[in-house]
Amino acid sequence: MKRHFISLLLAVLPVLANASEEVNGINYYFNSATKEATVTSKSGGYERHVVIPETVTFDGINYSVTSIGTKAFQGCYNLFTIKIPNSVVSIEREAFDGCSTLYSVTLGNNLEIIGEDAFNRCESLKTIDIPNSVTTIGLAAFYESGLTSIVIPDNVTTIEMLAFGYCQELKFVSIGKGVTDFGRQPFQMCKNLTSLNIDNELKNTEGLYLFSNCPSIKEISFSSSTPPLGSADMFYGLEYQKCTLNVPIGSKAAYQNANVWKKFSNMKERSEVNGIYYIPRTASRQVSVTSTPNNPPHEGKYSGEKIIPETISIDGTTYSVTSIEDEAFANSNALTKVSIPNTVTTIGEYAFMNCSSLSRITCLATTPPSCKSNAFWGGIFYSCPLYVPYYSSVSIYRNTDPWRNFYEIVWLEDDRSSYIQTHTSQPSPNAEANVYGLNGQRLNHEQKGLNIIRKNDGTVRKVIKR
Repeated sequence: MKRHFISLLLAVLPVLANASEEVNGINYYFNSATKEATVTSKSGGYERHVVIPETVTFDGINYSVTSIGTKAFQGCYNLFTIKIPNSVVSIEREAFDGCSTLYSVTLGNNLEIIGEDAFNRCESLKTIDIPNSVTTIGLAAFYESGLTSIVIPDNVTTIEMLAFGYCQELKFVSIGKGVTDFGRQPFQMCKNLTSLNIDNELKNTEGLYLFSNCPSIKEISFSSSTPPLGSADMFYGLEYQKCTLNVPIGSKAAYQNANVWKKFSNMKERSEVNGIYYIPRTASRQVSVTSTPNNPPHEGKYSGEKIIPETISIDGTTYSVTSIEDEAFANSNALTKVSIPNTVTTIGEYAFMNCSSLSRITCLATTPPSCKSNAFWGGIFYSCPLYVPYYSSVSIYRNTDPWRNFYEIVWLEDDRSSYIQTHTSQPSPNAEANVYGLNGQRLNHEQKGLNIIRKNDGTVRKVIKR
């Protein structure tokens, strides 16, 4: 009897060691053999803001938190944010299924697997950064979620069936080089999807309907000069003539002759020179400035100071820069200064929309480029000064829409006829004829700071009054 009792006790002990227990408000399944912990569900669910630790101590033993268990947070309607540590390598099936108020997810940089239905029906989840460590995105992992954009990094090799299916708010998708295993209809019925970036060879996709019933796709961009293989059914339901292909310089002919891509009648070649992207028009030897690739629409990636040149050279051919395309710099929040050359004659709609960090726009065109007021939408007229080439340009821009809306229009110094001088007292009224402020308005007398003085003999100079 004693021997039987000891045997039974030994059999029960591992079970007790592996039991689910709560530590600091989070339930875990502890594996005493591997010293690993899995986050599990708990009675009443999780609420508000949850931060999962990398390690947890239970009964004096330290465990590494390596996974989010099946249905751990399922249906937690009051869960808002979750931070998952670097120690976690897998998010299991239905882990966050139906968390309709979850709006922020931070994933650790060692995560490998996002499981089946992991974020299914997470309607408030608009963005998520998938780390480079992830290799698999499971069946319906983000099905019917609220994602507006998704970038799939190069290390992802598998995207299973309906992984992003029915994401009605999804507008942008970027697919990295590594995906070799696509499930059926991974982006099915993403009806508002407008822009794709494809760095993938798209092998073995026949019959998979990758982007079926995504009728709003307007732009597809490629990084490879060799057209991806693709399949005839991958864009089922798309009106090809309404979609533009952006392809690398020199590769347009190859895409026009490729089985899938030749259906697209509108193709543009995009090229990068010194950090600025252009669409060249070979026949006219002209280029237009365009948006950066590999970023969602309306989320510009230009930063710092950008000086647009009058001409650029592509493969030994010189092109004149004559226009800035619609939304070229839109929402480039890190863009601080931009200089527009004299050769630019047109600026597209929303070209500089919401460039909130712009502190200076220089437009060297003597004739103001044609554009609409929405080119500078988002308060730029009031927050950013406009610099123009000559003193006479101030009045021209002041009388031209929409340039007249800039609160401050500043004349750039012409080095041939002006210089800076410091005054400590009022100059003789007989020496200078008229005094102007930096906005081109005439003043009754010099004011503190920089003044523009136009003399009776026609010469112009700048004066700083202390």
